[in-house]
Amino acid sequence: HALIRRLLLVAAAVVPLLLMLAWLRADLRADREAQLNARLRLHASLLSADMSDILRSGRQLGQAILRLPAIRDASADCGAQLRELLHDLPAYEAISVLGADGRPRCGSDSGAPAAPSAAGEQGGRQAFRVGRFTAATGTLGPILPLLLPFRDQGGQRATLMLGLSLDWLGSRLRSRSNDDEAVLICPWASRSPFEL
Repeated sequence: HALIRRLLLVAAAVVPLLLMLAWLRADLRADREAQLNARLRLHASLLSADMSDILRSGRQLGQAILRLPAIRDASADCGAQLRELLHDLPAYEAISVLGADGRPRCGSDSGAPAAPSAAGEQGGRQAFRVGRFTAATGTLGPILPLLLPFRDQGGQRATLMLGLSLDWLGSRLRSRSNDDEAVLICPWASRSPFEL
């Protein structure tokens, strides 16, 4: 009987402690999950704001470029002017003026992709939009086309295409994060996911 009493006393003392430890562990796990969720929401919010700023500045850059008559009309020195502009724009791989058929009229790079869907997708809209990811070519890295439709001096439909460098974008997004655990999944990346 004495041994059973001692075992019951030990169990009576230990079981509440074990239950308390289990409860504390579950509580800590819930707190950690809440902290991680809050950090994820913050990162997503910051990335969204950064992307909005990048797209807004792309639209503004496109509008400024279209004020240059040689580019708006795709004249003979259009390509030279676009190459000169591109030299000072590290975020972009290429800049092109596309005709209504989506083929380049002039551009900063002869390897810049045609965008046959550029005219068809406009549907008469004259709004800035983001095109579909374009894989790397022989002369260009992967890009995200930023498309700004306009009418040239002759009234013909055209589109200014700014090829946002996805390599630059990935580097920028990685540099914005100070969290060693953050991971961004980029569908355009050659290796996915890559760490921020």
